[in-house]
Amino acid sequence: AKKSELEKFSMPPVTSVLLLRACKVMTHELCHMFGIKHCIYFSCCINGSNSRDESDRRPVDLCPICLRKLQEAVDFRLAVRFRAMLRYCTKEAWDSGVPAPPLEAFEPFKTWLQKVLVFMEEPLVE
Repeated sequence: AKKSELEKFSMPPVTSVLLLRACKVMTHELCHMFGIKHCIYFSCCINGSNSRDESDRRPVDLCPICLRKLQEAVDFRLAVRFRAMLRYCTKEAWDSGVPAPPLEAFEPFKTWLQKVLVFMEEPLVE
């Protein structure tokens, strides 16, 4: 019996770095779907890249300018979005019936989200 064409290829293991790269690419491409062009202002997930190294240097999230563009296109509350992203990055938040993905590469982003949410929840000082 002949092997199917797909049997010739092997699937790489899903590592936290692979998952982080996939999330960056999906975020980047989804932003294009909402009409956001490559960012030229800050280090941003929607920056253009010509190599894997350039892509790896991009942050997971958007800069303030592109975040505002996405907010205008989709209409969301920033704190709600950041809390949902933090839940994704926390293994304990995953259902017990669903194994959590490898999230080690998300740790710096998780720490950043925690700090931003603390800042956002602080009362304004007049």
